[in-house]
Amino acid sequence: MALTSPENLDRAFEILCACADKGQRCPPASGHAAHSFLKSAHTSALAKQGKIRIEVFAHNWRVITILVGPHKGKHTELSPYAGAKKPYQIIDARGAVFTGRNIPADRGAQRRRQPWSPPRLGE
Repeated sequence: MALTSPENLDRAFEILCACADKGQRCPPASGHAAHSFLKSAHTSALAKQGKIRIEVFAHNWRVITILVGPHKGKHTELSPYAGAKKPYQIIDARGAVFTGRNIPADRGAQRRRQPWSPPRLGE
């Protein structure tokens, strides 16, 4: 069965709805045994279908907002990090959009500083 089959996407959506309903943290794509089924391919496919909206904050903290069904409007736990008030990436039915806020340096999005050289005298 394909990773993004309708059955797998339905199961992933149920997991996300349960987390949003309880206000729990968005399950990571790997790690927790209870949510080891959930992969980033599932959340990306659900976002493309318009069922969820993914906001990515500093330290890769993700907030999932449910956009359809009985849990519409509910979201997973908000980022606890100070200064993480705006996401640096939003993923929804339109695709991935970088907002230009809080983009991590390891993404290479920040300009590299040029080395400083002293001014030459007489020029």
